[in-house]
Amino acid sequence: IWDRNNDGKLGIVLTPDDIVNIMVNESFKCYYQLHNKDDKDDKDNIRMIDFCTGTGSFLIKGSNYTKALYGCECGDERYSLAKCNFILNDLDYSNLKYNSCFNEPYESNSFDISIINPPFSNKCKDELNPNNNTNWKSYTKEQRFIMYQVELLREGGIGCCIVPRNNFNNNIKANNEFKKNLMNYCQILEVITCNNKVFVPNANVECTILIFRKYNNCEIDNLNNDKSNDYQTKIIDYSDDGFKIK
Repeated sequence: IWDRNNDGKLGIVLTPDDIVNIMVNESFKCYYQLHNKDDKDDKDNIRMIDFCTGTGSFLIKGSNYTKALYGCECGDERYSLAKCNFILNDLDYSNLKYNSCFNEPYESNSFDISIINPPFSNKCKDELNPNNNTNWKSYTKEQRFIMYQVELLREGGIGCCIVPRNNFNNNIKANNEFKKNLMNYCQILEVITCNNKVFVPNANVECTILIFRKYNNCEIDNLNNDKSNDYQTKIIDYSDDGFKIK
């Protein structure tokens, strides 16, 4: 469940299984609802990416819905574990890359679903991928990963991430600009508040799960022309998750 080596010092902490289930199941549920499909459709055509793969938890769970799985991991131990997990689950690992996600030449607007748990304190400056339509290169830490996630999603694609809550509830200029920019590209579908100790013992940070849909170009044009685009967002309190810290 937890990564017990020094990755915690780098902001790299693996995701508990109950959180993985929520993020994967809710993301695919949103995708099916918005595209009028069910879980029997497009098992080979829904392209899912987790470019902060870790040991592959999101992709392994996602394989219940699709076989078109794409991953990227820069840590050699985590990449090896992810590849082993793919083999043990009889999954195709040909699209599992050992690289920095920002140096992998992914094309914009390529994926239907993206689910990530990005390194929270990462200050990675890699940016060999030339695509920068969402201005992701101007950000650092986890916000950089979220905007890169938006970059890679197709129009109507579903993104899901778990990040520190202060990205959204701190009323400071930098965060407000990030939120405004994000909502220029995305409709926020669900905001899930996690237990404050969800990543204990390796990290003690208040986290939020965000699920969003990438707008199509017409919707973005309407926003740029100040046309109303009101919608409802589902707010979920998962702080009482049933787990006790011992």
